[in-house]
Amino acid sequence: MKKIAAILLTFLIAFAFAACAGTETPKTETPTAAVQTDETQTAETPTPDVQTDETPTPDVQTGETPTAEPALSCLVYVSIVDQNGELVCPQKDITVRDLDADGKLTIDEAFIAAHEAEYPNGKDGYASGESQYGLSIYTLWGSDEGRSFSYYLNGKMAGGLTDEVVRGDFLDAYVFADTTAFSDTYCYFDMRTALVGKGDAFTLKLTKQAGFDENWAPVFDKADAGVQIVIDGKTTEFVTDENGAVTISIADAGEHVVSATSAALEGVNLVPPVCLVTVE
Repeated sequence: MKKIAAILLTFLIAFAFAACAGTETPKTETPTAAVQTDETQTAETPTPDVQTDETPTPDVQTGETPTAEPALSCLVYVSIVDQNGELVCPQKDITVRDLDADGKLTIDEAFIAAHEAEYPNGKDGYASGESQYGLSIYTLWGSDEGRSFSYYLNGKMAGGLTDEVVRGDFLDAYVFADTTAFSDTYCYFDMRTALVGKGDAFTLKLTKQAGFDENWAPVFDKADAGVQIVIDGKTTEFVTDENGAVTISIADAGEHVVSATSAALEGVNLVPPVCLVTVE
């Protein structure tokens, strides 16, 4: 009986030992995945650092953004006559930019650009501001105190500095030399540019503003006979006829500024017009 009990005891001990060994094996071969597995994943696919991103969003203000739209601009032709009646800016090519980013280009912005490009002291020669009449010129080509100004767009009196300009427009402005009777009279040639051969004759017709109608709209008429033609700042023997027409020729090849003066005519005070002539 004792022998049987001993055998039974031995069997129970062996069974208990085998049971314990069976629970150890799964823990060793299949450990529970935890922080170590997550850390390995993070190391292999790290989250990009914004500061070191190789494809940053371009800064629009630098103008380097490939998809950025170019600033609104256009090319116009500006002529300015100063307080002494001198043609100081003869139909210059001026690039106008949308300075206030309002989506349009204006006469005011054209004058700013013209002074920046052509006036000796840059934009300091021009100033504008609000008045009882709206946006108004305070300084034009350095003239300000007690002066009056006028300007025309494509041969017609402009409505104001906020009028829009487009590519190819002609903008003419002047400071009144006559500050008493304001007799300065705007005029223009029928051609703004001309291409001729050396010594070849060509005809220009001069038109002047002849006052205003009952609604204060400008009225235009042919210029006076006897207006002298000025070429590159020198008065010539060419003069207008009774129809305001004049036939001239230029012997020297190149670019020439053709204008006019009424200095020889009593009671006539024309603002110098412009025609740029290329002689080949």
